[in-house]
Amino acid sequence: MSTNIEWTDQTENIIRAKEGGWWCHKKSEGCANCYAEKLNKNSFFGGNKQPYSGQPPELVLDTEAILKSDFSR
Repeated sequence: MSTNIEWTDQTENIIRAKEGGWWCHKKSEGCANCYAEKLNKNSFFGGNKQPYSGQPPELVLDTEAILKSDFSR
């Protein structure tokens, strides 16, 4: 996925929740304002509305995203 992040041309979250959306384990104080969790709480963006805390849902590797991106080069 293309991005406007100044230090990269593209980004992709290849670890997804099996039923849709994403999940992440907060590791530091910087995670308190996680924009990805805010997107995940909104089904418009494909999120699953699950908080990034507690037990993770079943996670899967999105091999399609890897194969269609430049990451596989």
